[in-house]
Parts: sequence; C-alpha cells; structure tokens
Amino acid sequence: MSSALDKIVNFLLSIFCFVLIVDPPNTILRAKNPVFIVLVALLFVRYRTKMETSKLVIFLLTYLLIVATFLRGDMAGYPFDYEFTTGFIKAFAPILLLCWVSKLEIFNKMLFPLVCISLFSIFIAYAMYFSPAIETAIYGFLQEENDFMKLSRRSFLGISLISVFYKTIPLAIMPCSVYCYKAITERKHRIGNVLLFLIFAMAIFFSGTRANMLSVFFIFSFLWIRQKGNEVFGKVLTYLLIFIFLLFALYLVTVFLSEKGEHSNAIKFGHLMSYYDLFVTHPDILLFGQGIGSLFYSAGFGEMVPQTEWTYVELVRYFGFFGALFIIGIFFYPLYYLYKHKTEVQYALPFGLGYFLYLCIAGTNPLLISSTGMLALVVGYSYVLAPYHRIEKSDKKCIQQK
Repeated sequence: MSSALDKIVNFLLSIFCFVLIVDPPNTILRAKNPVFIVLVALLFVRYRTKMETSKLVIFLLTYLLIVATFLRGDMAGYPFDYEFTTGFIKAFAPILLLCWVSKLEIFNKMLFPLVCISLFSIFIAYAMYFSPAIETAIYGFLQEENDFMKLSRRSFLGISLISVFYKTIPLAIMPCSVYCYKAITERKHRIGNVLLFLIFAMAIFFSGTRANMLSVFFIFSFLWIRQKGNEVFGKVLTYLLIFIFLLFALYLVTVFLSEKGEHSNAIKFGHLMSYYDLFVTHPDILLFGQGIGSLFYSAGFGEMVPQTEWTYVELVRYFGFFGALFIIGIFFYPLYYLYKHKTEVQYALPFGLGYFLYLCIAGTNPLLISSTGMLALVVGYSYVLAPYHRIEKSDKKCIQQK
C-alpha cells in the first residue's frame, strides 16, 4: 500500500512542478491549487507520523508574521491592495511542503518542465528574429494569457538582442550550474551534460535580464577556472584568469548600470530613492513593517505600488528589519547547510552556486515571494536534506583523496 502511495505522491509532485514552472500565473492549466491540495493531503496520509515539526513551526511563524504585519499596517492606516495581499498569502503556501521535504526528491522533477520552457523560449527567440509576423502574433497571445512570458528588444553593449523572459526561467540557473560542472569535470554522459547545459544557458541568456546573463557567464567562468586550478600550473593560471574575469565582470556591470537610454536603470534607482524617503519619513516601518500588499509611492513608476523589483528591500518594508531577516534566513539556510556538509551532498558546489545565484537574481526581480520562489526554496531544502543526493561513504573517500 505504501509503495503504491509513494508512486502516486511522486507522480503528483512531478505534476505540481510541471504546473508551477510551465504555468506560473495559473491562467492556462488552472491546476495549481487543486494539485497542491491533493499533494499535501496525500503527504499527510503517507507520512502522518513523520511530519517534521521544526518545519511546521517555520510555516506557522511565517504566516503569523504575515498576519501580524498586515494587521499592524492596516490599523496604522496605510493603503492596501487587498487582492495583491490575498495573492501573496497563497504564494507562501508551498512552504508547507517543508514538513515532508526530507522525503521528497524535487530537483530531478524540475528538469523536464525546465527543458520544455527553455526549448520553447529559444524557439520563440529565433522565430521572432526571422519573422516579425510571429512576433506580433505572440504579443497578442500573451496579452490574453496574463503575460506568463515577456518579450522585448533590448540593446546591450551596442548589440540589439531579442529578450524572451519566461517567468520561471530563473529556476533553470540551478540545473544549469550542475550540468555545467558535470560537462567540465565528468567524461561519462558528457554529450548529454553539455547539451543540457547549453539548453539552459541559452534560454537564460535569451531572457535578456542583466542578472541572468551575467549569472550564466559567471557559472561557466567560475567552474572552468576552478577545474583548471587542479591541473599543472593550475594555481598560476587560476589567479590570472580570476584577475581577468574580475576586470571583465566589473566592466560589464559598470556598462550595464550606466548605459544611456536604459529605462530600467532609471526605474530601479527611482525605487531606491522612494524607499529611502519612506523609511526616513516613517522609521516605524523599519521595525514593524507595513504589511504585504501595502502601497507606497515609487518615483520609479510614478505611482502608488504594492511591489517593486528590489525584493530584499521590499521584505523590510513588508515585515520590518527583523521579520525580513527571518524570511531571508529561511531562504539562505540551505546554503549554510551545504557549507557545513559539503562533503556529504552530491554536486554541493555547483548546486549551491546555482541556488545562490537564483537568490541574487530574485533580489532584483519579483521572483522570491511567489510560487516560483517557493519552489526554489523547497528544491533547496530537498536537495540538501533528502537522501537522494547524498554521497556514499566509498565515494566520499575518493573525493577526499582527490
């Protein structure tokens, strides 16, 4: 009975990952809520005596923080977008999966839907490049389907690029890092590893955001330089390559931030100035928060908004400084665990690098407090706590000898 139930749970978990990744706004399949409810019910039945109470406490404290800061902000008279508040309260729900996370293997279940949206994004990018008619048709379709994908034409370093940003494509940064590492260091299945890395890397690069593009460049450079450091004259070559990489990365960041005509730069700086004015005018928000869904005036957009792209600053506005530290700590804990147990987790370095870069990308895009961000969180905990990615003792000895 338990083995049959395990198969059903694994199947539903695969469906849940597929739905979250392929249909992030839940407007096409409309299956996000029912699949999640059935999945949680089955997990409760299958592991009713093995529920991790420490993770349940995290779930309860998170919602207590959400409700407390919301009530405080509402009583203080701050304006709210209540529909936005409701949506974000639902977005936190996947944290409940942490209660069974040590029993779940999620990383591999992300691969198929991520390959699907990656290939789709690459196809759309090339189709738009060769056919303006296809571009017009896709724009019309996306306007009807709540923009699960954003299209634009942007110029970087004087080069015109087509941007195809699928809302969940930043999740691909984790398998992109893992398969880059495998392609560089392993001979077994090298062609498949290289192919998967290229698919993820191209889709992330075509997304057009600077954080995504720099992340792909950084992953390959860092892992390749690290591998060369293990070879003859490796240390000398490593230091030289690191120096060249840092100079080039600094040049790219400087150019991206100062690029004339880049409208998003002015918007982002406008947001930051508005946050500064808000915290100076209302210092109580730094301590107690303003609540999820609360509105504030942003000079970046020139209107009252409930959310901007500066995610971590937004968390401070929502929950106060200490509440934000609690939420951020939940997201960063898998990195701390990987650091303490790096010899026990398979591909700890590349996965940790990919997860860290996702958290960096989410800091400049509204991707953290969403169903996408919650899936990344659950994947992070599952990867480090579940037994599926553990290194056997015999393999650990080989790694230590190397």
